[in-house]
Amino acid sequence: GGGAGGGPAGGAAAKAAAAKGGKHVPLGLSPAEAAEKRRLFQLTQAEENARKRARKLELKKQQEAEAREQQDIAMLEIVRGKLKRWVQECFAEEERKQKITEKGVLRLQLAAPTTDSFKEKLQQMMAQYGAEVKLLPKPLPTKASKAKEAEA
Repeated sequence: GGGAGGGPAGGAAAKAAAAKGGKHVPLGLSPAEAAEKRRLFQLTQAEENARKRARKLELKKQQEAEAREQQDIAMLEIVRGKLKRWVQECFAEEERKQKITEKGVLRLQLAAPTTDSFKEKLQQMMAQYGAEVKLLPKPLPTKASKAKEAEA
């Protein structure tokens, strides 16, 4: 038998309490231990919140990249349509057709995004037609430049 404690474990607890001067030892944490536990929990909550913010930011960046990709694809389809019509018009007019065969070069002016990804997609599309693309960025006309042209 374990004696007064009601079993072998109870006896050990009773002996431990007697060793501490016979005082009752409360179950749970001391105030210092509780404070440390709260501090650690708050740290883990802060870390969790930081992870959530980082994940939201990453998702937002990913969605923006996908939106830019979709815009590039849509713009490329517009360019493809304009290019096709323009080439057909060039070959339909005898004078233009003769110029093209003499020079061996077609020039098309268009307004399009200047992002690296769009340029790459445009060059890939043109390569499918066996053509080479030379992009020459030209600033868009402003009201001031139009006024100067009108004066000249």
